[in-house]
Amino acid sequence: MAECVHKWNIDAQNVGTCSLCGEVKEFPFNKGEQPVVLKAGRAGKRRSRKERARSGPNTRKRAQYYKANKDAIIKDLLSTGRAPTCRKWGISKSSVQQLIYRWLTPEQRASMPRAIYTPQLTPSPGPGSGNGWLPPFPDFSGTWEAPVQLKWLEVYEKLTEATRNKE
Repeated sequence: MAECVHKWNIDAQNVGTCSLCGEVKEFPFNKGEQPVVLKAGRAGKRRSRKERARSGPNTRKRAQYYKANKDAIIKDLLSTGRAPTCRKWGISKSSVQQLIYRWLTPEQRASMPRAIYTPQLTPSPGPGSGNGWLPPFPDFSGTWEAPVQLKWLEVYEKLTEATRNKE
């Protein structure tokens, strides 16, 4: 029988599976060491499409896991948003996107919390810090070009107003 010309799919743990014959080998991380055969392949025979599909990630079990935890996942999506839910349940970003469109109504999708970056104002001692609650800001310099000086004054004014309005 003809030997397989392996086509390896190697994962993060350096375990490779031949997509043609099904042989599984653990490849060494150190150069010069020999790979260890974990499962012998079917020499001279190609695997069927079904067999190749079975060797990939088990999407059916993952789908069952999502379905079994559907109510809790929806509750987390609506209360904490996408990113925390992905971390908690181990769901990829692309999968959670599909679950959201499959499980949530348009109204629920619109009411989901969104991750918004809001900078926090902290005390900043030193020149240019106004009342002490502005973010770090560079000192004004007379050596800057005129447009830069004008922009600095505009931004400084806005920061000062925002801080006054907050108090």
